[in-house]
Amino acid sequence: YWEVRTQTAKLLSRIGPEEEWAGFFKAVLVPNSARQEKNFEVQLALLRSFSKILVAAEDLEVFGFYLTKENWKLRQAALEGLSEAIQRLKLGKKEMLTRLQGVDLTCEDFTPAFLLKQTFNECLKKVERT
Repeated sequence: YWEVRTQTAKLLSRIGPEEEWAGFFKAVLVPNSARQEKNFEVQLALLRSFSKILVAAEDLEVFGFYLTKENWKLRQAALEGLSEAIQRLKLGKKEMLTRLQGVDLTCEDFTPAFLLKQTFNECLKKVERT
């Protein structure tokens, strides 16, 4: 059931990077599940949880996978994860700008500010401050 998988993914964010299980979830469960999962809600929950437990720059690859997806909400979640990573991992400006190149910022959002573009711009501002 997708509801159970979604709630399980949300539980991951409560574990945090300092817990001993976070390494297992980070290395095995999240990247594989996020890429193989077919349900949109579960993918979003996995991406949001993964952003809470990543501890190294190499963990960011799962976000890169989603920055090219057709669904803008998945791209949004990936950008939010990268934005969190900028602050927590103190990533270099050049590395982050490279990761952000070519992100499709079009979306079907009816908010005048366009949430996806707003998150992208916030991410760029954080990169500039590093």
